[in-house]
Amino acid sequence: MSEPKETATGEVEQDRGASVIGWLDRVNRRLGGTPSVSVAFGEPIERDGVTVVPVARSRFMIGGGASGGSGARDADGGTGGMGMTDPVGYLEIKDGGAVFRPTRHPALSLVVPLAAIAGATAVLVLREILRRS
Repeated sequence: MSEPKETATGEVEQDRGASVIGWLDRVNRRLGGTPSVSVAFGEPIERDGVTVVPVARSRFMIGGGASGGSGARDADGGTGGMGMTDPVGYLEIKDGGAVFRPTRHPALSLVVPLAAIAGATAVLVLREILRRS
């Protein structure tokens, strides 16, 4: 971080980059702390010699803004954030080895077949239109 600078009016000006990083750190702590590996990997479950570790994809977003006076006390603003976690699969650990097993979302299982049907229908309709022209 750089040292504060004194302006022509004698006010001390903080380095904007350092103040933004400090602000983001404060928001992050208010929203529940730093993301960790425990967010992506759940508690292991063991049964009959097989250990299963749930795996998820996590995303965290924060934002905010301020307006008003020139000093931090004069500014009006707010902060907010959110986190999203989606299951993606699990690790299956047995016999000294580990295998990742992805989970499938039921809606995604329909996307490829429906796209293929729509594409084939479009080709047939286009072929018929061109044949009649």
